[in-house]
Amino acid sequence: MQIFEILNTSKSVVLAGHSLGGGVASLSALWLLSHIQTTAPSTSVFCITYGSPMLGNEPFSQAILQERWGGNFCHIVAQHDIVPRLPFAPSSPLDVDRLRALFVQLALQLSDENKAELFDKVLACMEARFGPAAGDDHQERGRYWPFGSYMICTDKGAVCLDNGTAIIKLLYLMLAEASANSCMDDHLKYEDYVTKVACSTCGREGCWR
Repeated sequence: MQIFEILNTSKSVVLAGHSLGGGVASLSALWLLSHIQTTAPSTSVFCITYGSPMLGNEPFSQAILQERWGGNFCHIVAQHDIVPRLPFAPSSPLDVDRLRALFVQLALQLSDENKAELFDKVLACMEARFGPAAGDDHQERGRYWPFGSYMICTDKGAVCLDNGTAIIKLLYLMLAEASANSCMDDHLKYEDYVTKVACSTCGREGCWR
């Protein structure tokens, strides 16, 4: 009921979420966009996610584009964050406890061995699917594919992309330069990254200190 009260009093709605919360925010935004087509077409909806795993495949992404909803989503991804890449690696029962710890922001409790094993698995799967020897396998697009715009943040700034192929390639290339520790640490550093990008855009050098 709260969302309907907001729609009655606001001309714009912004949803945001980190990690799995970003997935919930995206699904909520999609539902809201569908709902307001007939009930409140003048209301604008925007969704921002931080380190969220991908939700759907290429047909899912194409459906969002056909509805002209792609511009309503901005997915912010830290350069080494492993969570947005997790869907590309098939999970096993052994992974569940590690992922649970990660998703509740307790990554520091994972052992170095577990971190390395999870990192190696995700990187190997992405390299097999999107690395130099992978070619253009359209079956891979039937699994997970980005939608909306992606802002990929590094210590030096950020780059914005809306091409699915380019997003996937960059996610793979940046993970290939990561380590088991950095891919976990980056999932918890979005406040730092966003602050740096915002201050850089405003030209306030003091924010970088």
